Amino acid sequence: MATPAAEQLTEEYRRRLQRMRAVALAQTIRLYPTWQGDDDSFPVLLAAWALLLKLRRRDNARLAGSFYEALRLADGVPGRQPVLLAGEDDNGFVDAMYLEGLIRKKKAVRRGIDPDRARKDALVRMSTVMLRSIDNAARETIQQTVKGDPRAEGFVRIARPRACEYCLERAGRVLFTDEDNGYHRSCGCVAVPAFRVQ
Repeated sequence: MATPAAEQLTEEYRRRLQRMRAVALAQTIRLYPTWQGDDDSFPVLLAAWALLLKLRRRDNARLAGSFYEALRLADGVPGRQPVLLAGEDDNGFVDAMYLEGLIRKKKAVRRGIDPDRARKDALVRMSTVMLRSIDNAARETIQQTVKGDPRAEGFVRIARPRACEYCLERAGRVLFTDEDNGYHRSCGCVAVPAFRVQ
């Protein structure tokens, strides 16, 4: 059972991740006009977004690492556990962006969708890919660290308010790092370590 201090830490962690997500989305949208909807300017946008992704993944991983250590202490878990930060890069990012952005925009235009509308639709799809990858850095940090921590039982998925049915079904249970947790695009769930306290 979590202590009041642990519950407060978890809520503050969730709020900080939400604020960081909002900042990342604003930065993603601010850079979007770099792409004019053509093949030539798309790589320029991707380069800018790749740098943003790297910085935001690093920030989320560091926040998750600090949270892990603080929660371990608040739960009275003895000893220390090295935090395993998620990597700054997402190997599937560029391919996902080409698919959700340039390729799907071209297909939409061929189907008769207005090019500006198709480009705006691409922003929605690509920003969800970006945010998922950024959010996953925190989740990966928690899950990787749990895997190496002999005092950890696993992690608990904390669903956001108004979460979808899929997330609500998985929320609150202790999960293990080898399970498929299925964080979908636009998922606001956070992973929180669960410790064996004696």
